[in-house]
Amino acid sequence: MERDEYLIEGAMPLLRNEQLRIEDGRDLLVHVWQGSLWLTQEGDVRDVLLQAGQSFRLDRNGTALAKC
Repeated sequence: MERDEYLIEGAMPLLRNEQLRIEDGRDLLVHVWQGSLWLTQEGDVRDVLLQAGQSFRLDRNGTALAKC
């Protein structure tokens, strides 16, 4: 493994319409255990919609927003 991986033990629950702001999270792996999550990164025209069981690795620094 070339990079360190961190796992938040347990869950980091977000309520419906709640947002999580991530600063300079390049290489951070976001995994959705249940439900769905909308994710967008500063300077990126793509939006990512993750469903339960899917993951996405942030590929840039800046601000990323995640919303249930």
